[in-house]
Amino acid sequence: MLTSVSRTVVNFLRWWGRELNGIFVAPAPVGSARFPRRTVLSVENNSLRILDERKGRCEELETFEGVDFGADAAITAFGKIARKRRRSAAGLRFSNTDCFQRVVNFPSAAEHDIAKALQLDLERTTPFRASDVYAAHYIRDGGETSNHQVVANQVIIKRQTVDPILEAVSDGGIALSFVDCWNPNQDAPLPVDFLAAQDGRQSASGRGTNLLRGLVAASVCLAIVATALLFMRQHDALEKLTAATTTARSQANLVRQAIDRSETAASQLAVISKLRLDRTSTARILESLTLLIPDTAWVTDLRIDGETIEITGYAKSATSLIPLFDRSDLFAGATLTAPVMFDQHQDKERFSIRASIKSSDVLAGSNPNKKIR
Repeated sequence: MLTSVSRTVVNFLRWWGRELNGIFVAPAPVGSARFPRRTVLSVENNSLRILDERKGRCEELETFEGVDFGADAAITAFGKIARKRRRSAAGLRFSNTDCFQRVVNFPSAAEHDIAKALQLDLERTTPFRASDVYAAHYIRDGGETSNHQVVANQVIIKRQTVDPILEAVSDGGIALSFVDCWNPNQDAPLPVDFLAAQDGRQSASGRGTNLLRGLVAASVCLAIVATALLFMRQHDALEKLTAATTTARSQANLVRQAIDRSETAASQLAVISKLRLDRTSTARILESLTLLIPDTAWVTDLRIDGETIEITGYAKSATSLIPLFDRSDLFAGATLTAPVMFDQHQDKERFSIRASIKSSDVLAGSNPNKKIR
């Protein structure tokens, strides 16, 4: 009886919270748009630019051409400007080409759970690991679609791109308020903030919404609990009597069921462990290929047949890929299966390579995260 009443109370409070969240306070701006004035260090392909953004206008203050990421001169200049402007938020901005973007449709009823759903779905539908990337999202303009769905745009950037800059800026004593990226036209930032998404921070108005929701929900909860207590007192004696008569009967069934479940689980675990040891997963093969093949080459066709993998693609030098496969922990015996042809349209060599996938017992002592370049 107590469980049934508690479930009813929880369901009611969840519904009431969703209603209040949609009535009172609109969501706060996302990303660098939260700040009226911003000092931005823009990290681009061949340069580092220091920008002053205010009221939708962007002014370039300094440019450092052809410098490596984290160059002392750029960081020092950025730190001096940021410290002088105490009322200006300081942040980093990366090129749109450094980011991976995907579009996902959600039912409008699930709008408040989009961030959690995207995080859980990241490793399943992309080649990225959650621990290796920063991810944030925004809802596309236009609201709901005709079929009552919202369109979310998730933006992903590798930690190895962001962390060196964050460390250099932190060592310079600069407190960052946001990290975002340019839009495809490189003329405005996307409405995302990788730092806020990483830390799970909320805006002041968001906290106000939660406070108001909590106060109203607490009032409703107290009224429901007072009513429920009167009801439960009348049925408490009956529940105790019913529990006493059914305990002895149910204990034997519970023990039997527990034994059956443990035996079934042990059998399933043994089968899963054997399958895992006998075959290398497709996800690991794709991950190894991603780390193995240099940025100047790409794959157009991939075929996995048992313990053999065949790939076709384009590269600046097809023969230079063979040593990379030979040094891999996952592949062995890489050979070219067709003559290397130069494609004038692609300005690269077309290659076809076949390699063997090492057995699981060979891979048992290897390091799966080893990078080959």
